[in-house]
Amino acid sequence: MRPMWYVHPSDEAGFALDDQFYVGDTGLLVKPVLKEGVTSVDIYLPPTTNAPYYNYFTFETYTGNGKTVKLDAPLHGHTPVLMRGGHILSRKERPRRSSALMKFDPYTLVIALDNTGRAEGELYIDDGESFEYRKGACIHRRFRFSSSADNNKASSNASLVSEDLNSAPTKQTTAFLKTMKDVRVEKIVIVGALKEWEGKKEVVVTEDGEKERKVAFAWKGGEKGKAAWAVVRDPGVRVGRGWRIEF
Repeated sequence: MRPMWYVHPSDEAGFALDDQFYVGDTGLLVKPVLKEGVTSVDIYLPPTTNAPYYNYFTFETYTGNGKTVKLDAPLHGHTPVLMRGGHILSRKERPRRSSALMKFDPYTLVIALDNTGRAEGELYIDDGESFEYRKGACIHRRFRFSSSADNNKASSNASLVSEDLNSAPTKQTTAFLKTMKDVRVEKIVIVGALKEWEGKKEVVVTEDGEKERKVAFAWKGGEKGKAAWAVVRDPGVRVGRGWRIEF
């Protein structure tokens, strides 16, 4: 958990807030419901120049202007959560009885674009049981989306790449990669998708050690204050490998 003053040290208006927080460096801004009987909450959005906020569940878009916005918080609904533009989240979407049973499940990447058409995030994986990560038995990747877009205008050379952050791999690294060789990315969701992608049906995937291939792509227009979004269906890239997707 990161308080508002930690993420926005120059915004004095957020210093005293203790009822909302960011989840690490993921860009997720959470506003828990702390009072009985309420069905909405007011969440403060600090001033930002190029990073909109998206509702995690509906993709409604908000501007960080140093004011509060009201979010629905129904009794049997979700805790209010916003995604800050410029971040990439890794998540698993198949419900299991325990996290251990999800070890080999595929990942979904959620890309929340900022106003310049960029975003990045990291994924770290180890066995979750031993101290072998100290010897390098882990996967540590950076996902980086970049384009020349500006405020959703036309772009060229938009791409998503996976970069290895393990600068000193060991034999334990190699062994761990073998155990995770079949863990893949099964879906990529891009929030704040570019208008120029409307009608696009395919993207080009290049993965280390594999031939270039095309996979299905779909663009969905936003409405009533919601961001446009797009999805890459089953790109099939492995989380432990380097790869690139051209849009």
